[in-house]
Amino acid sequence: MSPSYSAAEKDEILTDAFARLRSRGISSDWTTSTHPHTALWQECRRLMQDQAFATELADFLRSRTILRRAIQMFFTQISMSARADWRAAPEPIRGVVARGWLLGRWLPTFLMIDGPIGRFVCHRTSPLHPRLMRSCY
Repeated sequence: MSPSYSAAEKDEILTDAFARLRSRGISSDWTTSTHPHTALWQECRRLMQDQAFATELADFLRSRTILRRAIQMFFTQISMSARADWRAAPEPIRGVVARGWLLGRWLPTFLMIDGPIGRFVCHRTSPLHPRLMRSCY
């Protein structure tokens, strides 16, 4: 069974992760928030209370069935690569296994940037685009 985290623990985890992004020059309202999980949760709730947005989002998701599978594959890949331990491989093939481990960690990033998930978040046809334009390509 996976651990359950409180909102405060999620805020702490995200605050730490976003601090690392800020050190790389990435900044947004969430990266500078003292309670990023709570802020994100509140923003999502506010957006879903906007009936026009909720309808547009539902239509968008209904017409792009690949997105559900892409998100599922993203989490599958993350969980599989997180469990791989290249250090446990026999010495003669450790380099190959390590490269596979790195590839396994970068493939989900590709799905986020240049796949159905990236288009859902940033493409001009997405209902999220007008709200995230400053963050997207």
